[in-house]
Amino acid sequence: MKIARAACSLASTVFVVTASVGIVYSIARTKESFDKMTLTCNSLKNRISEMRSSMNSLSDQLKECRAQMSSMNSEREKEEDKPKYTVREHKGLVGVFDDKNALIREVDTAVSALSAADRQNLLIGIRVNGEDELERVLSSLK
Repeated sequence: MKIARAACSLASTVFVVTASVGIVYSIARTKESFDKMTLTCNSLKNRISEMRSSMNSLSDQLKECRAQMSSMNSEREKEEDKPKYTVREHKGLVGVFDDKNALIREVDTAVSALSAADRQNLLIGIRVNGEDELERVLSSLK
């Protein structure tokens, strides 16, 4: 009977030790999982920080692009405000026409006296924007 009690006590002790080892193993696995989660969280925090930096950089680039587009639109609007002219042949002379195709000026330059390239350009019509550009084109045709 003493042997049976001793065997039963030994079995209980073995069970308790086995359960304790299982608990310790489970705690170790939980700590290992926790450490992995901590590493994953830190990695995610770093990635989020990198993405924020990239987004800030992209935001700055977008602001620069918008400023450039605004500047380009202002320049284009200035160009659009200038009167438009077409310089072409008119009755053997150089003529200046407005954007409605009305003759507004005839220049005393005979088209026949110009180079072949200038004559060809006048056949097509030379588009100019503004008085300054018009004067430059006309002076180059003399």
